[in-house]
Amino acid sequence: MTAKDIDELRKNGYKLTPQREAIWDALRDMSGHVTPQQLHDSISSTHPEIGLVTVYRTLAIFEEIGLICEIECGDGLQHYSLHDCHHDDEKTESHHHHHHHLICSGCSAVIELDEVDGFDDIVREIEGQSGFSIRSHKLDFYGLCPNCQNGERNV
Repeated sequence: MTAKDIDELRKNGYKLTPQREAIWDALRDMSGHVTPQQLHDSISSTHPEIGLVTVYRTLAIFEEIGLICEIECGDGLQHYSLHDCHHDDEKTESHHHHHHHLICSGCSAVIELDEVDGFDDIVREIEGQSGFSIRSHKLDFYGLCPNCQNGERNV
């Protein structure tokens, strides 16, 4: 974990335990979006003392404080990602964190979208109408990926 990540834990009343650090390291080393079970499987040989319940609790803490993002893939499983979830060092009034996905309803593939043109204008409009200061947002689009479109049914 970086010093910034450790600071986030401490600011939110959590300690950096060996279990949390091992789970973080495994999550960071795995690519894409992972389930708690996949994460547990990846660390069970080197950290047999870490149970699946500890993985779930740790992921909930990481998500609560903004270190990771949960992604709904439509398969009934929780998926988590580190990608672009950290808040930038600059904490300005106009800073918005973006996290967007295309999620295939057929094969559960997840594709991250870095930026969506014009979405900043929509966020500013929502802020203006609501008076809410938006610090981050997540937008998921569900449909069929090009590979699944070949056998497209009414999903």
